[in-house]
Amino acid sequence: MKFVVLQHTQPAKQVPLPRRRFLQMMAEAADKAAHKDFPKGQDVHFDLMLETEEGLRTWAMGLLPTAGKSCGAIELPFHRADYLTHEGPVSDGRGTVKRVMQGSYTFTTHDQVMLEMKKQNLIIKMDEIQPAHFRFSFVSGDKAD
Repeated sequence: MKFVVLQHTQPAKQVPLPRRRFLQMMAEAADKAAHKDFPKGQDVHFDLMLETEEGLRTWAMGLLPTAGKSCGAIELPFHRADYLTHEGPVSDGRGTVKRVMQGSYTFTTHDQVMLEMKKQNLIIKMDEIQPAHFRFSFVSGDKAD
């Protein structure tokens, strides 16, 4: 099955405050500092989308998946399969999306997924800390590691 990670930039006022606070709260100090470079008044987060028969299973994440990092993630409703290939404006003025990662995936356990890409593999450990709220930890899945 396919996956995509989209960088989603949208007006901050459109992002529910509890979601924005959770993603910010779960960020590591160095990653919080990096977010200061984002445009003023804009929320930038990353959406992990996994293709399923029901649609795209989706989480908003506070950080681009990177080996050795961790971040907060919130499970969102299923999204349309169009987002596997869409880049650009989102309907109703909800910002823009840009594809930053793509490939195929497999669940290795019920709470761990392997993202397989051309140049690297990445394992996401999904620790649910309350309903629909997670801590994602990213580990290299490459055979050399």
